[in-house]
Amino acid sequence: MKYLKLIILLVVFPLITKAQSPCNLSNYGSIPKISATSYPYFSAGSGITVSASTVGVSTLSDVSYSCNGQTFPTSNPAWWLNSAAQSITLTFSAPVSSISVIFNGTNSCEEFYFASNCGTVSLSNYCGSGYSLINGGTGLLYNNATTTGSMVTISVLGGATVFTLTHNGCGAGSRIALMDCIVPATGGGSTTINQPANITVCNGANVPASNFTSTPAGATFTWTNSNTAIGLAASGSGNTPAFTATNTTTAPITSTITVSSPASGCSGAPTPVTYTITVNPSPVVNPIANITVCNGANVPASAFSSTPAGASFAWTNSNSTIGLAASGTGNTPAFTASNSTGSAVTSTVAVTPTLNGCVGTPVSYTITVNPTPVVNPIANITVCNGANVPASAFTSTPAGATFTWTNSNSTIGLAASGTGNTPAFTASNTSGSAVTSTVAVTPTLNGCVGTPVTYTITVNPTPVVNPITNITVCNGANVPASAFTSTPAGASFAWTNSNTTIGLAASGTGNTPAFTASNTSGSAVTSTVSVTPTLNGCVGTPVTYTITVNPTPSAPTAAGVTICPNNTATLTATAPGG
Repeated sequence: MKYLKLIILLVVFPLITKAQSPCNLSNYGSIPKISATSYPYFSAGSGITVSASTVGVSTLSDVSYSCNGQTFPTSNPAWWLNSAAQSITLTFSAPVSSISVIFNGTNSCEEFYFASNCGTVSLSNYCGSGYSLINGGTGLLYNNATTTGSMVTISVLGGATVFTLTHNGCGAGSRIALMDCIVPATGGGSTTINQPANITVCNGANVPASNFTSTPAGATFTWTNSNTAIGLAASGSGNTPAFTATNTTTAPITSTITVSSPASGCSGAPTPVTYTITVNPSPVVNPIANITVCNGANVPASAFSSTPAGASFAWTNSNSTIGLAASGTGNTPAFTASNSTGSAVTSTVAVTPTLNGCVGTPVSYTITVNPTPVVNPIANITVCNGANVPASAFTSTPAGATFTWTNSNSTIGLAASGTGNTPAFTASNTSGSAVTSTVAVTPTLNGCVGTPVTYTITVNPTPVVNPITNITVCNGANVPASAFTSTPAGASFAWTNSNTTIGLAASGTGNTPAFTASNTSGSAVTSTVSVTPTLNGCVGTPVTYTITVNPTPSAPTAAGVTICPNNTATLTATAPGG
């Protein structure tokens, strides 16, 4: 028995991306038949180039023959197999899972044998009239009297690169041609790219190099990246390199990494696998205004927000004496601001956002608590009616406050209210008793209002000596001590006497003492006594009265006169001085 050998060689190229359907008994008529003189031949449908080598094979022009009513034309020219010594070898540039050949002029007893370089072939899509499988399903026998034609599809699980065809040499021989329905091997045969896990990282994170693997091990890899904005190149070979993830947007960005492996040996390219790299943005704390409040003020809870929205927050406070805890999460709580010092206290609050596991850069703001200004002590003032009261000179701790004041009694000569220092004024008290006004001074510094401080201004009235009656006495008379009184009562007195010859000292304090009036002259002597009252340090207007001391008259004298009993006489006396 003669045998014809057909050898098909598959050469591995990079991953074939085209697909082509196999031939069958329904569509073969529309499929191009490749001429025996057209090799090497590029199959546009599959992207594969096929070359042919033959041993002892000649060519014939095509003549169509039929089987079961279907005609099977070959090519012009077609190969002619009629000897067991002949063989056809087809070599493909990439693994193919099936090819189809068409033949005609076949006579009873002809046998066709098919083999590949990568495993046992299987046969299908042949005419059922007179054809049967032989040689373990790798050969096809025609055993019918009618000259016929047919096609057959030769398949290899996982793909092959070389196919051979031989013939048993029985009969007159058959024309044969390859049809352009070459089906590339897919799925890598027995090779699988192991699935990488999806990756989610934060902007700025280090993404380590990948570690692609296959089953069985040993595949080589190429990869593409759908979004270079994440910081990874658009494509490469081997593992993806380590890189720093980037995302300058305000929303997560996702890139799809497609991992492929080229065809190798008898196998086609494995099915590519994909995984994703998602880079979450760094959350940013939206701007926070600095806060300035006064000691004792209520500071409301914060309302932190972020871009993108939805971050959680942690915060630290550099100075817990302001009334806020040293640290916390979420918003800062409402609190009462505290500053017991004499100067402003500032604390720095640092807020750190976290979103989708990504920690953003802390943002800081300040909380300044101004102290409550205090009016430095003010001495109470006591003055007399008519006295000049100088302007005040209010001061504060801390220094620099402004002041407002109120006066409870404007009759003292000071307005009811004002700002700054109280002005100079003339104290007034027209009453008969001391008048006291309360001045309340309120400090304000950096918008903070302190507690009012009060002091008093007391205006004592001018004392008045109550009326004193003038005194007239005789020489030698006892003049009792005076009993000066005043309005208001209680004044002390100082007095002066204009003529000490009356028996009273030139001056003294208190009441004038009792004394014996003296007048040695021959006429009345009058002295003026001036009395000045003083009460609560206030000196009143002097009041005067007089003390007149009349002289002692001399006894009258007369010339000697004799008067008889029961008679009368007239005596005329003349006072001293006529």
